[in-house]
Amino acid sequence: MKRLIPLLLLTFAGCVETKDEFVLNPDGTGKVKHQAVFAPVNLNLNEAAEKPSPEEEMKKAVRDELEKAEGVEAWSGVTYVRDAAGKINFTGTAYFRDISKLKFHNNGFKAAMFKPKWANGTLELASERKEGGAKKPVPTAEAEIEKAIADARAQFQQMKPMMVGVLGAMKTDMSFRLPGAVTESSNLKREADGTLRIMFTGEQMIELMNK
Repeated sequence: MKRLIPLLLLTFAGCVETKDEFVLNPDGTGKVKHQAVFAPVNLNLNEAAEKPSPEEEMKKAVRDELEKAEGVEAWSGVTYVRDAAGKINFTGTAYFRDISKLKFHNNGFKAAMFKPKWANGTLELASERKEGGAKKPVPTAEAEIEKAIADARAQFQQMKPMMVGVLGAMKTDMSFRLPGAVTESSNLKREADGTLRIMFTGEQMIELMNK
């Protein structure tokens, strides 16, 4: 766990703000204007190693974003700049064949939280869960259940300060322009032009976990 926490910190810190504007076709292909504001992450912890210049660091981060994205057939309109805070502002339009296979390099966390799927005229945003590892037995006795809940709450309170520092600045904005008229939607705000939209912040996520 001690080795895992620093890696989680680096992973979450890699992406601060994202805005994705999807345009879907009836067959599930489409494009998305992907905007991301993130701090480049350097996993080389060797202090003696030569550090890249800010320009080299930015170009490598952008190259990784373009080359390591999954499910992207082509990019267009790519621009990037470093702001006064040292974060990289990336914008580019990605074209895809299957929205469910789309995953941006500096956006892994959000993609895992809300994985878009399109089938038979229905858009679904579902949590992507990965199975694996030994599963703990589910408590059945009332005393065991109460202890499990108390332990989980105590663990969350211990990790909460770290999570506030890591997730507090995170912001995600996703919008979807679907083919045809939207007849029904839930948990997504319908804009005046028919676009479906969902927005959430790290603060909202922590508050939900706290509840």
